[in-house]
Amino acid sequence: MDMLTGALLLMGITGVLLGVIIGVFARFFKVDTDSRVELVQELLPGANCGGCGKAGCADFAKSVVAGENPPCRCPVSSQEQINAIALALGISPDGGVRKRAVVRCGGDMFQTVSRFNYNGVSDCAAASMVAGGPKGCR
Repeated sequence: MDMLTGALLLMGITGVLLGVIIGVFARFFKVDTDSRVELVQELLPGANCGGCGKAGCADFAKSVVAGENPPCRCPVSSQEQINAIALALGISPDGGVRKRAVVRCGGDMFQTVSRFNYNGVSDCAAASMVAGGPKGCR
């Protein structure tokens, strides 16, 4: 038996042995998950934006299934997605007021009123330290 055949045989036996060991450990340490969490996660838009206050869509799906948050808490979901999640879980689609971002001030010099002329560091944080900032909207 030459060296190449011996090396290939050793690699093959090692691969089969490690595959069996991994299979046994995977079966022994299997974690049971709630299939409803995966269903809710598929129905969510998948933006992982954190706008709901959770780390991402997977964490939000867990909280919806646990009853901690209503499906309407996701600011990215459409009403159809919210209704589909509520129907899948057998809960009411209502459960709170959907949060939406509201821009009250555009911030540029044409959309706000200047309270005073600011002459200093060209940084919003620095400008807001002087009497709350030079702009009419806070």
